[in-house]
Amino acid sequence: MVELGRMHLTSLRYIVQHPSRVRLLGFVTFFLLALLLLEQKSQAPGPALMQDAWLPSEANPRACLDHIGITDARSVTFFQRNAHLVQDVRYHCLASLVFMAWDTLLTFGNEVEYVWRVPWKSKIKWLYLYFRYVPLIVHIAFEFAIFDLTSGYAAPSTCKAWLMLIWIILQLSSSLFEYILALCTYALFNRSRYIAFLFSILIAGEIVSAAFTAKELFAETAFETVCILVYLPRRNMMYACFVLATHATLASLVVSKSLLAARAGRGRTPLVSLLIKQGVAYYGILIVYFSVSFVSIVQADNRAISLFMSRFFLPFCFRDWFPLTFVSLAGGLLR
Repeated sequence: MVELGRMHLTSLRYIVQHPSRVRLLGFVTFFLLALLLLEQKSQAPGPALMQDAWLPSEANPRACLDHIGITDARSVTFFQRNAHLVQDVRYHCLASLVFMAWDTLLTFGNEVEYVWRVPWKSKIKWLYLYFRYVPLIVHIAFEFAIFDLTSGYAAPSTCKAWLMLIWIILQLSSSLFEYILALCTYALFNRSRYIAFLFSILIAGEIVSAAFTAKELFAETAFETVCILVYLPRRNMMYACFVLATHATLASLVVSKSLLAARAGRGRTPLVSLLIKQGVAYYGILIVYFSVSFVSIVQADNRAISLFMSRFFLPFCFRDWFPLTFVSLAGGLLR
């Protein structure tokens, strides 16, 4: 399992060593781009992007920022004058799907060698397979649905159903990832009961916070013609702060304990060294991601928020780089 974790750090090296896989990536990219073009041609443009004549001249698109989708006219007018938001989200979906497909194909041989032979009763194997394929399957499904969801004809109930589904998957993925980090830290702290209790409180608190936030979001968000969120109530930042605090605590404990182990002379082992690298990289990316999201919400940047909120439809786009590696590390530590 340690070797499995290491492979996610050396993917770029594989590009040079295996040019055939790079060609395979090019084929996948071409296929997805062709799929996008075919879908755009087959999907009739919605009123949000095409029809100007029937719109009332007194419609005020800025009012949509106060409460997106109050009326059909406002929603249509806003997205008609900001069609780049729809285009950004569509391209973002396609680009992230290409990345996920590339990483899955790139490491599939290692998965067969190291994961498939692990007994099915192993919870580490099930966690790995979840992060490996569930987000990818959901992403592919959304890639087919994105054109209808952003066409201008989608029903409000459809938009809310998609948001609810992806919110659940996203929170499940986040909680499972935190559980993986907890396994690593729990093992590093010699299976301390205090650490287990701390993790239980943090993860349970985040789930409760997510439930209340989702309830408010579904109640206050009114979709009308385009399933894109460009406005977030500032009180939703409390949930983001809670998530950041939970992940920061988990990652900090992993890194601090790993550094102490390194000073004690155990840091030269491949497992501890890999754990330190992954912990620092994960924590750094997390800080940058949430910092950008906070700034977007505070400044009410429509374009940034639309891309940030599309994360609800694309859970764990980079799920192979960190969750899968920490699954491998947890398996190695708990053996």
